[in-house]
Amino acid sequence: MTIRIISFTKKGRELAESISGIFLNDETELYEKKECTDELVKSSFDEKMPLVFIGALGIAVRKTAPYIKDKTKDCPVVVIDETGRYVIPVLSGHIGGANTLALKIAEKIGGEPVITTATDINGCFAVDVFATEMGLRIVNPQKIKEVSKKVLEGEDVFAAAHPKLGRSYMEQARCRGVKEADYYRGNPDIIITDKPCEMQDALILKP
Repeated sequence: MTIRIISFTKKGRELAESISGIFLNDETELYEKKECTDELVKSSFDEKMPLVFIGALGIAVRKTAPYIKDKTKDCPVVVIDETGRYVIPVLSGHIGGANTLALKIAEKIGGEPVITTATDINGCFAVDVFATEMGLRIVNPQKIKEVSKKVLEGEDVFAAAHPKLGRSYMEQARCRGVKEADYYRGNPDIIITDKPCEMQDALILKP
């Protein structure tokens, strides 16, 4: 994974260089203000390459706005003020891993991570994080908000996995507080399957 770090001042550049040293197993590319072109940002979105902006949040918003599509397609974007006090995941916090990236950076530089995703701040199950961790593709991402709404309102969330997939998916889901439903006769909120699925009311995840 390559992480692009963009700074806009001398102080920001110094912080970028120190952050670059954190990622020993990843390649980092450092850019300054004049190098932060539309082409650079667009290519990052096209390749889902993480972008770390060191500067004002507004700069990141203006630079990325033309390329924002949805949470399954956006690249992870993190903003850090030039003093390193606040580390803010802005886009693709779950699927792209911006929240995890922000937490890692904040821990290393002594900054405060500013996490705003509701499931995270409430310590709840996040189905898009689960899908990413388990290598599952989200077929109908518009259903994510329905599952998250039930979780945040304290309702039980039910999942069912096709029997031929084995037990590992459901074991991991149950560890996260998800209830198991019968694949053939239940009415689950989440379906995990590699088969065509007609249960359009459910969030469908495919290996």
